[in-house]
Amino acid sequence: HEKIKLTIHFSDIESISLTGKVVWTQRFGLENKVGIDFINVDQSSQETILKHAFSINHDTLVKYWFNGWNGLS
Repeated sequence: HEKIKLTIHFSDIESISLTGKVVWTQRFGLENKVGIDFINVDQSSQETILKHAFSINHDTLVKYWFNGWNGLS
């Protein structure tokens, strides 16, 4: 549950800095993976993350992040 500061670089000119808390760690082969619960993420940062996530793998993002959502507000 250690608090961390993380900067995500989307390109040479676009990045965001976030604060989070480690909620899990797991070893996968030679990799260590970490789950982070981000704290107080502003709307602009959320939009930037989603924009880039959609551009990488739209179908997988929709399938897992929006599971159960019917598209209506």
